[in-house]
Amino acid sequence: MHMKTAKRAISMGLVLLLLGSTAAGAAASGERQGKEETIYAVTDNSGNVNNLYAVNSFELQTAGEITDYGDYSSVRNLTTTDEISYTDDTATVAAPAGRFSYQGDMVRKELPWRIVITYTLDGEKIDPGELAGKSGEVEITISIKKNEGFGEEYFQHFTLQISASLDTEHFSSIEASGATLANAGKNKSITFTHLPGEEKDYTIKAEATDFQMDPITVSGILLSMSIELTGLDGLKSDFTKLTDGIGELDDGAKELENGSSQFKSGLSSVAAGGSSLTEASSGIGSGLSQAADGLSQVISSSGQLKTLATALSASSDPQVQALAAGYLAQLSSLEQISSGLNQLSAGYSQLDSGISQLVQGVNSLADSYKKLHSGVSGLRNGIGELKSSTSGLDTKIQDKVDDMLAEYTNSGYTPTSFLSEKNTDVAAVQFVIRTEGFEPAEKEQPTEAVEPELNFWQKLLKLFGLYQEA
Repeated sequence: MHMKTAKRAISMGLVLLLLGSTAAGAAASGERQGKEETIYAVTDNSGNVNNLYAVNSFELQTAGEITDYGDYSSVRNLTTTDEISYTDDTATVAAPAGRFSYQGDMVRKELPWRIVITYTLDGEKIDPGELAGKSGEVEITISIKKNEGFGEEYFQHFTLQISASLDTEHFSSIEASGATLANAGKNKSITFTHLPGEEKDYTIKAEATDFQMDPITVSGILLSMSIELTGLDGLKSDFTKLTDGIGELDDGAKELENGSSQFKSGLSSVAAGGSSLTEASSGIGSGLSQAADGLSQVISSSGQLKTLATALSASSDPQVQALAAGYLAQLSSLEQISSGLNQLSAGYSQLDSGISQLVQGVNSLADSYKKLHSGVSGLRNGIGELKSSTSGLDTKIQDKVDDMLAEYTNSGYTPTSFLSEKNTDVAAVQFVIRTEGFEPAEKEQPTEAVEPELNFWQKLLKLFGLYQEA
């Protein structure tokens, strides 16, 4: 289809589609339902608005007079042949029952969005007027930003659907990050969804051969979705269980911290007692060593007495023998005691060393447990913060989900007139924006040879094959 024919077909289809739609939820006002405003914009290929007009549609229960407001350079009846009276931004017309529409060409040629479209060819920026017929790597960037000349209403509530169609006979290796791509015959349909309140760039990349392209269209609609999250109650129940479990965990952490404190206190007491034990054990070891040394000295100094007693034990005097035998027996007992004390002193030295190591271990354990107890306290505090932050989580989730859904359902929002604040009974506002598109580059036609004009005799000679050109 030729580009101009395609443009007319697309434009007519959009008009019929949008004029044939009904305003869902429009409240009846007397004999007329709320009006619908569809704003059509035609821009150049850079996004600059060249023409802006509105189609105002009404649904009348009975025939009557319509009064509507808007700043127009001209108005046109799209439903009947009746003339519309337009004075001082006020349009008045007699309308039949049913659907009635009229068009107004707007004086102010601005939209709530600032749409800027730029093009590059093989990485170099190119004016769109020079792009038709070119070949190479093409990148198209569509920038959507808020028009600061308008209020927040339309920018914050309306969703934009950006659509482009590339003929695969002229484009290959098509890329469009974040877009929905679909095949439509030999064309590749590219659709971006621009959410309310965003400022964003959208990019299409492709290899072009003899660049030509249908218009880019941007549709602005008030997105209204009825969303039912059937699993939300179950999710909230799960989060309630989670919150309860965290509460039990917090109780357990408190008990763990209390027990750890008691153990730390007891361990500190043991460590303190260990110092006294070490001192006492050291005293015992020293006493045993001194006693063993003293007894050894006594035994050593009794050597001569032992020799004398041994000699006297051979005496013929029974009393002397008995005295010598008794002394030798006592001396033998002292030697055994001395040997036992030496063994006890040596053994206790090992015991004292063990006690010292034990006390050192207890002290080390006490020091290490201080860190462990600090970790237990940190765990308790962390679980306490977790419990505090998750308290009422199910309610918070519900509130957050409601807030998020409100951004897309436009719950409770009713659009105001784009055309005049005097229009108070508005059911719907829509925007349809399209660029000019790119026509195929015109190819030079071969110059046809101009035949010389022949007179009668020359024509007669040519008829018989006798004519010769000069």
